[in-house]
Amino acid sequence: MSQAYQIHSLDHLSLIRVEGADTFSFLQSQVTCDVVALEDGGVCWGGHCDPKGKLLAPFRIVRQGDGALLLLPNSVASDDLAQIQKYAVFNKVEFQHDDEVAMAAVTGDVDAFISEHGQSFDGQSALLNDTTFVRQDHGLLVIGPLAATLTATSPFIAHEIEAGLPLLANEHMGQYIPQMFNLQAIGGISFEKGCYLGQETVARIHYRGGLKRRLFVLKGEAKSTVSPATGLQLDSGRRAGEIVAVAQSGEQVSLLAIMSIDADESANYQVADIDSQLQVQALPYSLNEGQS
Repeated sequence: MSQAYQIHSLDHLSLIRVEGADTFSFLQSQVTCDVVALEDGGVCWGGHCDPKGKLLAPFRIVRQGDGALLLLPNSVASDDLAQIQKYAVFNKVEFQHDDEVAMAAVTGDVDAFISEHGQSFDGQSALLNDTTFVRQDHGLLVIGPLAATLTATSPFIAHEIEAGLPLLANEHMGQYIPQMFNLQAIGGISFEKGCYLGQETVARIHYRGGLKRRLFVLKGEAKSTVSPATGLQLDSGRRAGEIVAVAQSGEQVSLLAIMSIDADESANYQVADIDSQLQVQALPYSLNEGQS
């Protein structure tokens, strides 16, 4: 393997395939992003909400011809699929939770990896030799037979967390609105498309304001294992937020937490009941980006 790139496991994600004549019209009525506007090979973030506008699952959607791939946290994939299928009974659309497909990620010189294992391509994604490649700012996703031949050296979830991307555990389904996961900042919410499940709540927060909490990235050290749904606090002991995703290697921890939008980004934070020290990290994107 070339030292120019590194291979990582994608164990934190699941794949759902969507096919059928009504694929895009149905999804358009269910999710926060504008899937109809996606061109073949296009990729964008989105969210699936309950009728009250609370986020059930954030996802990447990849358009492949007349179908689509949804990549979403594996802890919520089965439950979210059950929810969205309730609304699909009168539509020509089929969902397949493909838990057998091999997936991996590449960081470093991804173009070197592609040239060694396939061929170059323009755009955000491509299907080459039955393997899907998805370009990301923080790495390349590899889905299909090629991924099964790769040996991962570490999990990719730490890269996702440090990129400030929306991840959540099953415990947090239906607890937060999409904007609290910064979905609007990464192009995951369209405020110009037609109606979708939970749109009224999402649009009201956008147009009238009132967002009080959002997603933060924190890094540091913890002497014990950190779990999602654990509280985050200041050194003073005052509660500061809730952890929604964690990547930990020994005592080194990267995590996502929902905290007040006015949280002190220079303060030291601790995981509740754990000897730990964590600091807020700068997001690699603007919170004003992607709002359409």
